[in-house]
Amino acid sequence: MKRITLLFLFLSCLATVLAQQTPSYTQFVLHDYLINPAVVGTRDYYDAKMTNRLQWTGIEEAPRTSVLSAQGPLKNRKMGLGGYFISDRAGHIKQQGMYFTYSYIVKMEGVKLSFGMSAGIQSYGVDGTKLNLNETGDQVLSNGLQTSWVPDGSFGILFFNDRLRTGFSINQLYGTKLNFFESGNEGASSLTQHFNVHGSYLIGNKENQFTFLPNFLMKYAGPSPAQFDIGAQAIYQNSIWIGGAYRTDEAFSILFGFIVRDNLTFGYSYDVITSDISIRAKQTHELVLGIKLQRSLPKKM
Repeated sequence: MKRITLLFLFLSCLATVLAQQTPSYTQFVLHDYLINPAVVGTRDYYDAKMTNRLQWTGIEEAPRTSVLSAQGPLKNRKMGLGGYFISDRAGHIKQQGMYFTYSYIVKMEGVKLSFGMSAGIQSYGVDGTKLNLNETGDQVLSNGLQTSWVPDGSFGILFFNDRLRTGFSINQLYGTKLNFFESGNEGASSLTQHFNVHGSYLIGNKENQFTFLPNFLMKYAGPSPAQFDIGAQAIYQNSIWIGGAYRTDEAFSILFGFIVRDNLTFGYSYDVITSDISIRAKQTHELVLGIKLQRSLPKKM
């Protein structure tokens, strides 16, 4: 049974290389920089956030994702700068990347428009030491670590004001081919472009005790079908929230979190798996921690 589980996990990871390559995030509203680079600099403070996601608990070497980011606006409030580091491991496949982000913000009637661009480097590795091969010397699945370093980037736009945040982004913009072999022969694998459309709208005023935040995210990476995240959060005094979400063909989610002294942020989500993999895995956990690096800047624009 253990061999069957490992084989299933490896095939799932291989499918990830060929199709869905970027991690999913249940709390994408709280850490929206990971979805769209145009988010950088659109709030009036600098912050740092960390996301840790443990997916499909119950399966050996299930996907684990860790991301650390920092971002904020420049003093003129027309530009933003940021950066993040990501480490994503799933079975025999490990992904790491480091990115720098620049955004430019334009004021329009009743709304602002932000353009964001991230550029960086990413590595994909296949660890053959975790595979038991029937034949030695296999070029594709060797007993060593095969790693491919490639340039990577993303682009996004965001419309936003005090209530509305909606945008479009493309991750893995370059579609770079992956090369795991010293001979220079390129395999069929490449970084597939991922398209995202997302949005949220705050119902109620910040002066009210309770506000309501419906949100959505649509992700597409061919040839896989589009996937939708639909959710909502009830927020008490702008500091405590609880909510729920549904990801098509994958999971139902429960979310809650709070802000301490307008400075420290804590968010947690619990996903109940509904896809076929639920036979072996029952849930996914995700934790987001954030800290404001600087208090609110004077309003401008």
